[in-house]
Amino acid sequence: MRFHFQGGSRGGQFFLPAKGKPMFQVSVDESFSAGHALRGYKGKCENPHGHNYKVQVTLEGLQLDAIGLLYDFAHLKRVMRDVISGMDHKFLNDQAPFDVINPSAENLAKYFYDETTRQLNAMPEGARIIQGESTRAGLPCIFVRLTGCNLRCTWCDTAYAFHGGTKMSVEEILARVEEFSAAVADGASGKMGATRAISLVELTGGEPLLQPDVIPLAQRLLDSGYTVLIETSGERTISNLPRGVIKIVDVKCPDSGEPDTFRVENLDALDRKDEIKFVVSGRRDYEFARDFTLQHGLAQRVHQVVFSPVHADPKGSWPGMKAQELAEWILADGLPVRLGVQLHKFIWHPATRGV
Repeated sequence: MRFHFQGGSRGGQFFLPAKGKPMFQVSVDESFSAGHALRGYKGKCENPHGHNYKVQVTLEGLQLDAIGLLYDFAHLKRVMRDVISGMDHKFLNDQAPFDVINPSAENLAKYFYDETTRQLNAMPEGARIIQGESTRAGLPCIFVRLTGCNLRCTWCDTAYAFHGGTKMSVEEILARVEEFSAAVADGASGKMGATRAISLVELTGGEPLLQPDVIPLAQRLLDSGYTVLIETSGERTISNLPRGVIKIVDVKCPDSGEPDTFRVENLDALDRKDEIKFVVSGRRDYEFARDFTLQHGLAQRVHQVVFSPVHADPKGSWPGMKAQELAEWILADGLPVRLGVQLHKFIWHPATRGV
């Protein structure tokens, strides 16, 4: 027995299998247009041609939540749109992974399954990683990524953090951090070490300061003996953060799409343990970052000023900047800044999440 309800592009089903427990389903439909060519196919489809694709994602489960939903339609639709955005109105053979494998209907279906599953499982992130974007780059770190951001930077590489996630209390997050920080067994003695394996924790997002509980979370982590980093856009006030937190504050450059969002009063809340970062895509961004650094005497205010070149989007949504070119500009102007690259994108594939 099966019942189906359709409302626009959203569908819900309840059915009773021949054997087993009652099951609920929720489906969302989307579409996109793209071109492709099937390599090695002996026929017309070997030549470049286009299609209007329809995609349906169906989730299945045994239980509904407190308000009678199996899963939030709106969030599922946002996830689908995020996956589709890298393919819509593109020539698929130029987009990873179809620059290597054929963009057949079968491979496209598997791609959407893999990417949708990864996004649905991506939040919240908490993991052992190698810190990749500050003066502590290269150090083992526990990464806590919080949901939500009020900015939309042109080259944002964590747009999947805008929505979704799992609600967790401060106590629950602390418990997860403790799990990740646990010392590993001594290979010789088999005994657990007396100190933590990892004591560096980074709070990031999205924009972590949109969540008021990040302040008591940071304080509890400090009280527990962790070194705490927080990475923020500079658009939210940082003056109420606990004194012991190491603040890594972005100043958005003109080509970010979010210029003039930095709160200049945040400069007064920085000290010699903190860092300021500029993400640079070209000469205009560089000159802005250079002039801002010199005008506000940033090198005398903070531990380090970091100029980081934009890393190219693996899906081709934006180009990257050559680190060598940025390095040559810094040297030519004799700036007291550090060239920073996203180390994790050299260790893992640039699209890898949770690193």
